[in-house]
Amino acid sequence: MKEKYISPNVITYSSLIYGLCNLGRWKEASSIFNEMVDRGVSPNVVAYNILVDSLAKEGRISEARDVFEVMLQKGRGMDTVHMVKWMKAKEVFTSMVSRGLEPDIFSYNRLIKGYCKSGRINQAMQLHRKIHQRRLMPDSFTYNALIRGLCQVGHVGSAQEVLKEMCVNGKNPDLWTYSILIDELCKNKLIDEAVELLHEMEQSGLEPNNVILNILLNGMLKASKFEDAWTFFTTIVDKGLQPDFTTFTIMINGLRTKGLLNEAQDLLMTMEEKGFPPDDCTFNIIVRGFLQKHDIDKSFQLLNEMAKRGFLPDAKTSCMIVDLIAKDGLDHKSLQMLRTFLQYVE
Repeated sequence: MKEKYISPNVITYSSLIYGLCNLGRWKEASSIFNEMVDRGVSPNVVAYNILVDSLAKEGRISEARDVFEVMLQKGRGMDTVHMVKWMKAKEVFTSMVSRGLEPDIFSYNRLIKGYCKSGRINQAMQLHRKIHQRRLMPDSFTYNALIRGLCQVGHVGSAQEVLKEMCVNGKNPDLWTYSILIDELCKNKLIDEAVELLHEMEQSGLEPNNVILNILLNGMLKASKFEDAWTFFTTIVDKGLQPDFTTFTIMINGLRTKGLLNEAQDLLMTMEEKGFPPDDCTFNIIVRGFLQKHDIDKSFQLLNEMAKRGFLPDAKTSCMIVDLIAKDGLDHKSLQMLRTFLQYVE
């Protein structure tokens, strides 16, 4: 590449460093890293993390700290506190192994958390397997860290397997564990599996909180399962919970998307009656729905109500108003109403 006068970029160098580190050739990786810096190519956080991790694995803690210090001096964005803690844990872990001492589950957990937090899930899973090989028992912390790490990189199937293992080994998942996995299932539009997991959670004796219910409600609507979402919304009270501000806003947006604007406006009133005054975002959602239907009277009523509360139309709503004024087809009264409102908010 260099012979053809093509300069390697940060991605090329990072890939080389990653490959060499995976082969245990940390000296060559360090050399490539130094060449990268000498040639004026600024390393990114990925390149730094790969090299720090490789050096720490080899027990070269001093060199790892040197690279880490350079990273700080360069002002690279990162979780500094997290990296310091992880390096310290890695140093202790490496020292224990070199002395023939067996690391306990707490030592493994610190490293697993560090790997998961930095997206290095393969290394985390390797440590998980090593825990079993050492005849140690993973605890709730181990499983929670792995489930979160797997979900962060989109490995939802593997996360479900870890959850099953967790339950088999008698480590009860908590609401936080379920919320992470349900959220990832919803992001992948696996709504039936998310609902099934909710039922499993309830059967285990855990009652869902509003965070979990809102995740599931939003997931149903994004997956175009409006009927399921509406049924779920109406049965939330049966679960011993009251819809909160977020619940109402999610459902109002769902009704607006479905074109059920009167129902959305009714829910807006119910929301306020329940002690959750709608904000400008909620109002804008419904106004846009009426504007799309060219129902100027309803739009104007809501825009006036917004003005009374000190709210303004957002950029999307304002653009829709301007577009409607610019187009032919609106009667004189509607045009005058929209122009009057625009003059009022300017």
